[in-house]
Amino acid sequence: MAKSKRDSEAAYRARKQLALQRKQEARRRQRTNRIVAVVIAVLLVVLAAVLVPALRKRRGDSAAEKQAAAAAAKPVADFGVKAADAGCAAEVSEPTPEAWTKHVPTKVDYPVAPPDGGPHHQVTLSMGADHFYAASQRPAPERAVHDLEHGLVVAWYDTELSAAEVGALKQVAAAAGSKKLRFVAVPWDRGAFADGRHVVLTAWGVTQRCARVSGAAVDSFVARHADAPGLRERKVGV
Repeated sequence: MAKSKRDSEAAYRARKQLALQRKQEARRRQRTNRIVAVVIAVLLVVLAAVLVPALRKRRGDSAAEKQAAAAAAKPVADFGVKAADAGCAAEVSEPTPEAWTKHVPTKVDYPVAPPDGGPHHQVTLSMGADHFYAASQRPAPERAVHDLEHGLVVAWYDTELSAAEVGALKQVAAAAGSKKLRFVAVPWDRGAFADGRHVVLTAWGVTQRCARVSGAAVDSFVARHADAPGLRERKVGV
């Protein structure tokens, strides 16, 4: 009888211990689940903070690219002011001496700002995807002059040209590029141009100075002077 009672008490204690262990295990699982849930929530917040702005930027970039492409498809003359409102002076032409074709490795102090020809670097300046160079890119004028010799029209703009006008010139350049015109816009950082005309169109030996950006003026100048007959006859840039 005493043994049976001891066996019963032992079984009771075993069941109680097992129940306690199960309860403790359940609590541990609950704590683990709460920690996992918190970690997942934190990760989701971090991912949202990273991905949402990235997705918005991607959508914005895509929209901006589509808008830029649509704008570039428009006629060059659609951008900037009308030719009559650009304050352009009459074109000035000058002889193009053989000395201008000389390649030099150093900086050239051109007598006229900006130059429409002269000695220049051996390497040309690429037109790039949008036919436009920002002031921060600081392309060498000597390379752009080589482009002139190769029949391109170069639109130079100085540091006095307003941001709005620079933006218009960039649109003109993009439109010109979409139509594969022989044109590139290049900054000039060696002082302001004369007479308040801060954007200057040049071909090899030809200059037209304007106060404002006019796509119509650019289009007309390019039509008249890109790949001029004299250059083609000398087979320059082919």
